[in-house]
Amino acid sequence: MKNVFELLFSYYIDKPNDFLFEDSAKEASVKDVFLSSCGIASSLLKKGIDNSPILVFVDRSMKALISFFGIALSHNYYLPLDENIPEEKLKQILDDSQPKAYFSFNGREVGSIPRLDFDSSIKNVLSEEEMNRFLSSSDVNSPLYLMFTSGSTGKPKGVLKSHKNILSFVENFSETFPFLENGQRIMNQTPFFFDASSKDIYLTLKYKGTLYIPDKNSFALPQTTIEYLNKNKITMISWVPSALTLIAKLRTLDFMKPEYLKYVFFVGEVFQPKYLNIWIKALPCTRFFNIYGSTEIAGVSLAYEVCHEMNENEALPTGKPLKNNEVFLDNGEIVISSEQIALGYINDPEKNKTTFRETSKGKLLHTGDYAYLDKDNNFVFKTRMDYQIKHLGYRIELQEIDTLLTSLEYIDSCCALYDKEKDKIVLFSTLNRVIENPVKQILSDAKKKLQFYMIPNKVVILDKMPLNANGKIDRAKLGDYLKE
Repeated sequence: MKNVFELLFSYYIDKPNDFLFEDSAKEASVKDVFLSSCGIASSLLKKGIDNSPILVFVDRSMKALISFFGIALSHNYYLPLDENIPEEKLKQILDDSQPKAYFSFNGREVGSIPRLDFDSSIKNVLSEEEMNRFLSSSDVNSPLYLMFTSGSTGKPKGVLKSHKNILSFVENFSETFPFLENGQRIMNQTPFFFDASSKDIYLTLKYKGTLYIPDKNSFALPQTTIEYLNKNKITMISWVPSALTLIAKLRTLDFMKPEYLKYVFFVGEVFQPKYLNIWIKALPCTRFFNIYGSTEIAGVSLAYEVCHEMNENEALPTGKPLKNNEVFLDNGEIVISSEQIALGYINDPEKNKTTFRETSKGKLLHTGDYAYLDKDNNFVFKTRMDYQIKHLGYRIELQEIDTLLTSLEYIDSCCALYDKEKDKIVLFSTLNRVIENPVKQILSDAKKKLQFYMIPNKVVILDKMPLNANGKIDRAKLGDYLKE
């Protein structure tokens, strides 16, 4: 295969009438998705757009995924963004990526580039000859999607992944887990503007299954979540531990259980053993896997099956490499060699030099994560190298919070720290003038500048910011304040 669209094409040839997607509004067969995606590709072909980024403002609907497939077929690459992204961050991304057009499903506008109408685009017809020409002329190393993540300087970082990256991941994953059957019913949890969602999307195609896309209300209460799992007979999930922890914390599994769930993959943060054990006890026939990846690699590269209840002080292994992945430690840092490694960052040669390294054996990825090997040669994650954290299942650069909030005119300086024990972001700030109710004002303005998962849980106003000998903010001293 040279284009991820071939995964959809293969599914279409085998089972065109099976259901591929279901969201809160409708369900769509493989044939529906295939023809609509071809319509998107035809529309882009007619407009002469080729080998360019196409912005997609994503929501929790299948429209975004259909757009992804059509863009991929047409030799373009998609740029998924939260439909509620702050304007300041959007402008930075547009300046960096220069998309040629965009899809928007709920009214978000970008005046500087042409908008593509989804409903009319999917009605276009792509001839068999045009589709075959697209597929035969595809370059497996060409970009598939551009995903932006937080930047420590306040500027988002764009990571470019290729068709080869994703195709390698789904093959390596299926070889690592040969017991996974076709026909998986997968419930999506991660928003489509986060890279982790690519696992749900492309593994659904690989296993010729169905992807269920619930609305936000389905995660509002643990009972509602389990009802959704059972109603749709979900067999496989790949969620952040915080979503699983909420269900365990409220003891929901004591009186209702996911009846069809066979495989639980969790990724993105540490799953506390006491909550993982509740799941293991409640679902003794379900298999649980801790998986590890990074924004700079497609999918995941390490996996560990949890076969027993964990001691509360026991470190949960990150596991061993997936098939065709080589992983080793360089001074404690996780380094990966794999065809899943991203093409690189856009417009950031210095970052590429420090993160990716070309060798005689191929490209290496320096993840910035520290780990060690246990007695069974499993990798065990320790910490991030820099100030990047995992909070609510999202990877966040604390310094991005500092940069964006320091731009508020009444803030003199600020520094965000993560209280790991309480799972809270704490912002320390000094002001350059007296304002009424500063904590309330900062939190109000933070909602305008930051996405929801980055908003501080607590604000502490200081008379003076502690500095170290180099004149930099003394984070260690601020850390002592957290302990008080």
